[in-house]
Amino acid sequence: MQFWQHSCALVLAASACGLSACALDRTGVASIERMEAQRSSLAAAARLNIASFHFDAEIDTIYAGEMKRLQQLCDTSSYECLSKNFTRISRRVATVHGAPNDSSHVVGYVDAVFKVHDSYILTIGLEFEEAAGARRRFTWLESVGDWHYGIDEPGVRVHGDWIQLVRYPFPAESWLFTNTSSFQASVEPIVDDILALPSLSATLPNGVKHSIEPVAYFIESVANGEVVFRAEVATDMACGEDVKPPPAMPPSLRADAKDFFDTDGRALFSRIYQKGC
Repeated sequence: MQFWQHSCALVLAASACGLSACALDRTGVASIERMEAQRSSLAAAARLNIASFHFDAEIDTIYAGEMKRLQQLCDTSSYECLSKNFTRISRRVATVHGAPNDSSHVVGYVDAVFKVHDSYILTIGLEFEEAAGARRRFTWLESVGDWHYGIDEPGVRVHGDWIQLVRYPFPAESWLFTNTSSFQASVEPIVDDILALPSLSATLPNGVKHSIEPVAYFIESVANGEVVFRAEVATDMACGEDVKPPPAMPPSLRADAKDFFDTDGRALFSRIYQKGC
């Protein structure tokens, strides 16, 4: 039932009972708004995960072969020479489904695209290609960086062995199977992770709200659509070193899970220590 239908139903109910339609409508609308906000927060909390994708060995083989060929032709510091002698290489690594099952319709494909980059010499990007119509291609990631540490995608929704990609350039229902050999994925919730967060609104223990500094934060818990977190301390990532805890821990902050995403649904958080210690 849509919002206006709820409101009309409440007004009709009030009239039938001889009550003040306006008073009941205001009360009912406020209740509906609270329920909608809670549902929105819970839906956002279900996406507080980070997927980490990994290519298979064939990508390494292609990369090594192309790098060797280019190095024989060019001074690797010459972007112009590398660009002139490079031919686009694309390899399909995953199929995107319209629902979390093999029998659902295919909405597109994920391709690993090799390209010359002025910083990395040769790098790999990810593209999404539509399965129907004009089969348009869209950039997912311009560069995956060092893919051996995993390719992080924050804000995915999980359903069994499937993950939903909820951001541009994917359609609203876009699901990837996590056990695809050419593009395997593991998914972890953000709890106990250290994340980079933007300057979002958070509530202090005394109930005062303020905008946090855009630095690193340790995620303590996620429950009922709310995230509890605090500023990072050295012991959070000691990596085997004898690090002493601070005299007092930073205060725990609370924020709505919705605030971890922008208005388009794109995740605003990212993992700080993708490479580990």
